[in-house]
Amino acid sequence: MLRLLRLAARVEPYGDPHVPPHSDISEGPEAQFLASERDDAVRAAVSRLPERDRALIELLSSDQATRYADIGRNRRMPVGSIGATRRRVLERLRRPCPVARLAPAA
Repeated sequence: MLRLLRLAARVEPYGDPHVPPHSDISEGPEAQFLASERDDAVRAAVSRLPERDRALIELLSSDQATRYADIGRNRRMPVGSIGATRRRVLERLRRPCPVARLAPAA
């Protein structure tokens, strides 16, 4: 038993105990740059939507939880069509813009 305790005392932990085992790079400059580019692309895509669709997406993605009944009243939409309209708008946002490929890069 004493022999095992002496052997265990010689074992050193792997790595430097003063350095965290995993570096968090999620908020590094690269991640911030990519998030900024993504946000700009989303804003640009949303700005190209028709006003009715843009207003619906803005209401649904706001920080304040807005109930479908309130959205329906505000946008004069049947409550039952809000989810389906949202799905169609999001599908349009996911499609690449064919004209964007033809325009020269700025």
